[in-house]
Amino acid sequence: MEVKGVFPDTVTYNTLINAHCRKGLMKEAFELMNSMLDKGLKPGVYTYNAIINGLCKNGNHTRAREVLGEMLQSGLFPDIATYNIWVLDCCRRAKISEEGQLFAEMSCLNIFPDLISYSSLIGLLSRKGHLDRTLAYCRDMKHAGLGLMCEEAMKMRDEMIEQGCSMDVVTYNTLLNGLCNERLLCDATLLFDEIVEKGISPYFCTYSALIHGYCEDGNMDKALSFFQMMNERDIKSDTVTYGMLLDGFCKSGKMEKAYKLWGGVADAFRLWDEMVEKGIGPGLITCNTGRMYEADLMLRKMTDSGANPDRSTYMSLINDHLSQDNLKQAFYCHDEMLQMGFMPDD
Repeated sequence: MEVKGVFPDTVTYNTLINAHCRKGLMKEAFELMNSMLDKGLKPGVYTYNAIINGLCKNGNHTRAREVLGEMLQSGLFPDIATYNIWVLDCCRRAKISEEGQLFAEMSCLNIFPDLISYSSLIGLLSRKGHLDRTLAYCRDMKHAGLGLMCEEAMKMRDEMIEQGCSMDVVTYNTLLNGLCNERLLCDATLLFDEIVEKGISPYFCTYSALIHGYCEDGNMDKALSFFQMMNERDIKSDTVTYGMLLDGFCKSGKMEKAYKLWGGVADAFRLWDEMVEKGIGPGLITCNTGRMYEADLMLRKMTDSGANPDRSTYMSLINDHLSQDNLKQAFYCHDEMLQMGFMPDD
């Protein structure tokens, strides 16, 4: 380049340094950085991050810390990308003892953890059985308002793989939840297929996220397929899973199809009975399909099974009966609600 009168700039050097670091050629990377300095070009945060990442991947953590010190001496401050390198390296080496120190350093520098920071440590702590700390980080992540957008999720996955950090089921579940919450269900299903192809065993939370996503989307065929897949793998369902399916069938008005599926017994009722058989207490479900006969039957099933309806159940039924001019049944539900100790809307 220089022979032809073209001189590399900072971007060119950074690209070359990063490429050498990714290949583990640290001697050459340092030579390039020294060449930058000789030419009066100042390495930036990106430059130092590339060097630190390369040293960590080579297992030279002492030198990586020295480079961090040199970075600070040059007047540059690390960013979240710098500390995510350390977080991911900590997870690769399963060094739980280091995570507290890293977060403390970040706090002192007013660097706020992002999705990569939290998800990586949540995965590590979960694998090691540290449930209390896992839940603490989950709460911190939620309080920080870190919702997962599709582009962020995919960027996060690519960055973790690029850094050499293997994706586990906990990390995948974080991504799946974000995609399902955004109703990006095709992407979520592709991610589920990726989990299976990599030989990672999905567990309850994986299926639950997809079932909930498809129920919310009204695609009960797909929701049922994941529910059946979960049962085939002997993964136990809970009240929440059944509740999502019951609610989905009621809201999507799939009663006719339900009759065909279970020989004349509606999906919602079949699921309800199955919950009782398995010793799972049914929760609150209401039907907004206009089929008030089935909704009233569901109410009776709730009371007969000992699962008392709450105020919102009664109010939903009363409103639906009134909308269909079923005044007698509306007043019946109203009186029963008062007997249960619930007051109507003001």
